[in-house]
Amino acid sequence: MTNEAVKLNAWKVSADTVMAVQGEVNGRTLTVTIIDRSGELDSTSNAEVIDRPLDLTGKTVQLYVGKPDGKACLLDGSVKDAENGIAEFTLSQQSTAVKGKASLEVWITDAQENTLKIIGLTLDVKASGEADIESTNEFQTLLQATQEAKAAAEAANNAANTANEAAEDADVATQNANAAAGSANAEAVKASQAASDADEAVIRVNTAIQNAANATQAANTAADNAESKAEAAQTAADRANDAADKVDDALAGEIGPAIEEVIDGQKGKANGLASLGSTGTIPTSQIPTLPSTKLPTVPVSKGGTGKTSWSSSRMIYALSSTSLTQLAFPSVAGSILRQGRSGAPYWTPPEDMCDAIGAVPDTRTINSQPLSDDVALDADDIGALPRTGGQVDGSLRIVAPSLYPQISLQSNDDTETRLGVVEHNLTTKSVYLYNKALDGTTWSRIELFDEDTDLAGIVELIVQTSSGRGTYRLYGTHNVTVIDSTPTEFIGENVIAFCTSNHSIYRGIDGANVRFY
Repeated sequence: MTNEAVKLNAWKVSADTVMAVQGEVNGRTLTVTIIDRSGELDSTSNAEVIDRPLDLTGKTVQLYVGKPDGKACLLDGSVKDAENGIAEFTLSQQSTAVKGKASLEVWITDAQENTLKIIGLTLDVKASGEADIESTNEFQTLLQATQEAKAAAEAANNAANTANEAAEDADVATQNANAAAGSANAEAVKASQAASDADEAVIRVNTAIQNAANATQAANTAADNAESKAEAAQTAADRANDAADKVDDALAGEIGPAIEEVIDGQKGKANGLASLGSTGTIPTSQIPTLPSTKLPTVPVSKGGTGKTSWSSSRMIYALSSTSLTQLAFPSVAGSILRQGRSGAPYWTPPEDMCDAIGAVPDTRTINSQPLSDDVALDADDIGALPRTGGQVDGSLRIVAPSLYPQISLQSNDDTETRLGVVEHNLTTKSVYLYNKALDGTTWSRIELFDEDTDLAGIVELIVQTSSGRGTYRLYGTHNVTVIDSTPTEFIGENVIAFCTSNHSIYRGIDGANVRFY
């Protein structure tokens, strides 16, 4: 009535479930496709991944149903498409007699009685409103064998009856022949009188005797055939009895040990089952060697490489999220591998690498010394003064960028710092000479005023010490007179006085004290 298609893998435990309703009778058919291998590549240039079916040619198929109440039934199936591994099974009433989950096994047997079992499929029998059906063990193959044995026995009985009827016919013919012979003897007296009648009678008697002999032979042949058929019937009956005994054993709860005995007998044998070691794994000796030609190429999306071979010594990188490739060898030996913020990696020759990173090639030189090795330079190599000693031939010009030019001298002599002649042509500017400690706490300054000022010829000395600051001024070869406060009287013609109270310089000119600073 209705059909459900299921695909099973001979090398995996199925997790599929099909549904039926309790008490259904031949209402559902399972169309099962048996897969020998999954994920193989076909032989076309496209190399698509396909499922290879199990060839069912010359094989019988059965469906074992282990019901939820512990009982079982075995259903005969039919091969619908042997080349593509397709078989059909119709669910009987006993297979759906008990509600709950029943375990299904597909049994495949060849002409040599080798059996392959595929497990894992589940039949979910839903409850029905109809009254419960008595669950029994149902084995269609055994019932069929019993029926065939009964048919053979009936055929043997029929043959025996036919033989008995033939024997009875032979007895009748013999009796008739004896009666005919008696009649012939009675008529023998009359033979002399009716020779022609006697001859005919003799002919009839001989014919009857021959017929009787033929009938006896036929009866014996029929009896032999009946005996052969009876023996065949007895053999069939014995097989039926054995089958019935096995059914009784199964009904008595011994089907489990029987199955275990069959399974144990096939463990570790050719065309049998693999056994498990103490660690729960298959021994190496029982694992067949898979030819390399049978191994599929695993794509990148499945954790593989998608490749069947590689070029040696070449770098592998991801060309995209689903493919791998290799980087070609550089055209120049010693090239450097590089990669931008995106895109594939690439090679850069050594001579181009210098430009890429802003480096100087080793073919360049510094003062005729090549950069291919460590370069040691001295002052003469660059026309500079050495750190100690040395002489500047010619003028040394210092141009200040802002206020005034400065020359800083630092001495390592703890006693004094000496400064030689300082020549300049700054005729309109004052000249300052500083002697300053590194920490800036003490210093002294000598200032030579410009010749064009009213203070021409005055040298000012300012000293900053840790205890204070003092200022001293000299004019020509005369010392400056130091006074405490602003002078109120004429200090004298061309006399220079320094007032410590306001740090100003006064000069006597034409009878008056002139303040200059």
